[in-house]
Amino acid sequence: MGLRTGLYFSSFHASSDIGGPHGYSLTYTNNNQLKTGYHFGFYLDLKSRNHFSIQPELNFIRCRHNIYYKEWWRGPPDRTSITDYELTCSVLQLCLLPKFIIGDNSEVKIMAGPFLRIPFASGDEWKSSSAGKTDAGIGTILGIRFDIPVKSDFICIDIRAATDISSILSTPVPIKETSVSLGLSYLFGRKMKF
Repeated sequence: MGLRTGLYFSSFHASSDIGGPHGYSLTYTNNNQLKTGYHFGFYLDLKSRNHFSIQPELNFIRCRHNIYYKEWWRGPPDRTSITDYELTCSVLQLCLLPKFIIGDNSEVKIMAGPFLRIPFASGDEWKSSSAGKTDAGIGTILGIRFDIPVKSDFICIDIRAATDISSILSTPVPIKETSVSLGLSYLFGRKMKF
């Protein structure tokens, strides 16, 4: 079993033009996209007898975003308004990451796999309009991990990129998240085998 923590760099993306149900369109303006948060969690290292292993994880992620969008009403009265709010989201991320060990007796591992995002808590401070909520969803992760032996245990450094398949926010604008995380973990030397 291993314990991990680190930095989380998050960016939100939305469609540039979305038709609204009441005759308006929403345009996402890319202000304050990249934000820094943090993560921590634990994982299991299920090692096979060949170059493959599986790493199930449970991570807690927290990040804060400023989101701005324009609301343009096509029908009378004609007007354009800017809506902005600060979203603080905390999610539980369940991952199942198959890993490929590079070379014999190597401590370098390539990992890729799906994740499930479950909203844990969220808060928002709106300057106008009504609030949207963080949605449950799925995405994919690609990363690399380096293991450094320390007696019978390991200190592990990983870098990974992740992207949403489903939207992290569905209202008022469907938004997806892309992130890069830097992780530092401690892996206890007793590895589970399958």
